[in-house]
Amino acid sequence: MDRQQGATEGLAKADINFYSSLTMDLILDGMISKNEITVERKHEIIEHLKKPFKKA
Repeated sequence: MDRQQGATEGLAKADINFYSSLTMDLILDGMISKNEITVERKHEIIEHLKKPFKKA
């Protein structure tokens, strides 16, 4: 699954091909279609995933 956090691009720079059958967008869109989350919540999740990872 591609979480769309930049790893795919990083791998490409190292000449590594990454193939994903799912993306976070597709999963969240499916959840929206089933009324499990709102469009606003999807945007919140995507924005959270864009933030750099911080070790505890």
